[in-house]
Amino acid sequence: MTSWVRRFSNLLSKDPSPRSATTAANATAAGSSPLPDRRAAAPLLDLDGELFSWLLGELPASEHPPHPDEPLWLAELDAMIAADKGRGELLPRAAGVIPQLLNSLRDEAQSDGELAQRVARDPNLVAEVTRLANSIAFRGTEPVTELAGAIRRVGTTGVRQAVAKVVLKPMFSAQAGVLSLRATGPLWAHSQAQADLCRALGRERGVDPFEAYLGGLLFDVGWTAGLRALDRIFDSHTPPAGLAFSNGFRQAFQVRRERLFAQFITGWRLSPTLHAAARSVKAAQGFAAAEDPLAQLLLAGNRVAALRVLVSAGRVHENPDQVAQWTPGVQAAYTALA
Repeated sequence: MTSWVRRFSNLLSKDPSPRSATTAANATAAGSSPLPDRRAAAPLLDLDGELFSWLLGELPASEHPPHPDEPLWLAELDAMIAADKGRGELLPRAAGVIPQLLNSLRDEAQSDGELAQRVARDPNLVAEVTRLANSIAFRGTEPVTELAGAIRRVGTTGVRQAVAKVVLKPMFSAQAGVLSLRATGPLWAHSQAQADLCRALGRERGVDPFEAYLGGLLFDVGWTAGLRALDRIFDSHTPPAGLAFSNGFRQAFQVRRERLFAQFITGWRLSPTLHAAARSVKAAQGFAAAEDPLAQLLLAGNRVAALRVLVSAGRVHENPDQVAQWTPGVQAAYTALA
């Protein structure tokens, strides 16, 4: 078994070791481990680099010579991350959607009738609650077609999950900018996959499934904000046509988007559990060394979600032996997303 596969196994275990995750991450970064087979011609260095290329519609990840301006771009990205105003402008819709989501999280005592009235006012919410009721996570013996039955099946937690998805989706919508426009659709697909997989992981690790789902759905705010920041930088520093980022830049960008995740989530204070996870990521300077259980769960969910979307896109081979090692709940969620 390669260290890449062991890394997945460690992350998906019920009692993950932060030290093991960090060690595996360092070994992968050092390039000392055997590399798995893949569909693309270049060897798979890590899922994050491959995801970066897929999000931007580039050829499969491979090494490219670093552009001379990459240090300049990273320096400007750091300045934007450090500035509260500049950072907030990367996700301007958050000012509108986060208070709405907070109100939804705090209102847990509604009756089924009150929930039905609230959901019925929003066609998108009706569609999401019905979809959720018939998903593998809540599926009963018969399909549900009526809203009242869907709400009874998913309960308050399911409705809150649906509200979170419908409310947060506009925050991920495309803005002007080449990178943002390219990545919007794939990023939302990855976010939804990660949310579903994190919910399955939460049930098996003793983490509240809704907190896990919400964290998975929000994981990609770092990606979204980071790519929008690069678009702003490129407004004044136009990159050459056909630019392909070097592996070094991809790795540096990963560090910064994880920092963005921690800064946005701690600032929003959505829930104590998610706030603690973000603080742990911030203190550890990344997910790999964060000891918080939800932070480790989000890291695992991100890797499995990346594998899911990349396999579906034909970018990497799926290893059936690897999937077989996962718990039944994670396997079921992963298969349902195919």
